[in-house]
Amino acid sequence: MKQENLLTVAEVADIFRVTDRTIYNWITLKKIKALHFGRKYLIQQSEVNRILTMS
Repeated sequence: MKQENLLTVAEVADIFRVTDRTIYNWITLKKIKALHFGRKYLIQQSEVNRILTMS
């Protein structure tokens, strides 16, 4: 099984140079896929790469 890096909302926000709130909004609007664990969201590195290649 391939292990993939999981990033926190704060880490993804740093990559895109936006606020944490923006990332939460993107998750809510389904612009970015995230895994939900209790009160935490984690985003796969491949999802970040997908969005970066779109721009």
